[in-house]
Amino acid sequence: MADVGACLELPSFAKINWFLEVEGRRPDGYHQITTVFQTVDLHDRISFAVTSNPAIELTVAGRPLPTGKGNLLYKAVAALSERARVDSGLRMHLEKRIPVGGGLGGGSSNAAVGLLAANHLWKTGLGLEELAVLGSHLGADVPFFLSGGTALGMGRGDRIFTLPDCARNFSLVLLYPGFPISTRRAYQARDWGLFGEDAILTTDQADTKIQRFRQAVTGMGLSWLRNDFEEVLFELYPALARSSDLLKQAGCDPVMLSGSGSCLFGVADAERAESIAREVSQQTRGEVFLCHSLPRQEYRNNFALAGLELII
Repeated sequence: MADVGACLELPSFAKINWFLEVEGRRPDGYHQITTVFQTVDLHDRISFAVTSNPAIELTVAGRPLPTGKGNLLYKAVAALSERARVDSGLRMHLEKRIPVGGGLGGGSSNAAVGLLAANHLWKTGLGLEELAVLGSHLGADVPFFLSGGTALGMGRGDRIFTLPDCARNFSLVLLYPGFPISTRRAYQARDWGLFGEDAILTTDQADTKIQRFRQAVTGMGLSWLRNDFEEVLFELYPALARSSDLLKQAGCDPVMLSGSGSCLFGVADAERAESIAREVSQQTRGEVFLCHSLPRQEYRNNFALAGLELII
């Protein structure tokens, strides 16, 4: 039985993609991908309070977003309420800082945090695997945010395999050019061909990929970084190419598109990161964020400090 009045305030972190390969369109209409996710410390904040009224309420500040069924956070909590047959409600307030439609996973992160918080406050007792299944129906990135850190995503990106955290923490300059790109629009921008294999990898195939990326992330180099959306989206949106050049000229190396865009990130020398971010801010109409990669243990610690232990 949930305790009416019980509350939590939690961070909801963004992500970047170190690697994103589109392998083709599957018979079910989804695209088969291989990606490496990385949480970063740029975050929203969400407060939760249990109510006796069974309604789910959501308010949003910071960026214009829907507050009902068009919001992934709302949808996630509603899905858990229906799954667990909860009698009480939840009042939520989202302080939105992560750009929308930037490929930073903000909506998916909000949904995952909503599942974790509601599961804890309502005492529904669902395990991480059950929450991941619920989350995967909302968005392919949602299961990743249940654990954070560095992880390999396969299938639609919803089959998550944890990887060792990167060999070092990275200072990152993020540049949001001021416009969103929907995931649907990015996939429609070109013909990715058909994925001719079984969408469900065998154990041996999965193990081979996991070992490949385990070695990549524990090495010190970043030569393995890749994003298949870059070429087509840079051509479609010249502002992205200009933003990439701006980050490079300011001293970032490498510079990558995150997810299906529109946000770019540049790896910066820790001692110069602040000055690089200032320089980029002065030369763009977009938004610039200085942040850092967030290892899995630090991800867990942030939730633990707020009163929620993540069992991973």
